[in-house]
Amino acid sequence: MDKLKKELAADVGMSLTLCAMQDSYVRIREKRDRHETQVAADGGRDPYAAMRANQQGQFGSQRPNF
Repeated sequence: MDKLKKELAADVGMSLTLCAMQDSYVRIREKRDRHETQVAADGGRDPYAAMRANQQGQFGSQRPNF
């Protein structure tokens, strides 16, 4: 962790890239959370639930051939 802190302090470009990635991730999570809250409040069916379940089932199931 100390090595990463030193590297980020020295490399401004890497530091800015990491901050941009973190901000993007936070925005995606907030949007997802708002959507899930809205679906729960409406009491309706989530149109993205099937797609999400399908993607989660496939995640990590394909192993690369080395």
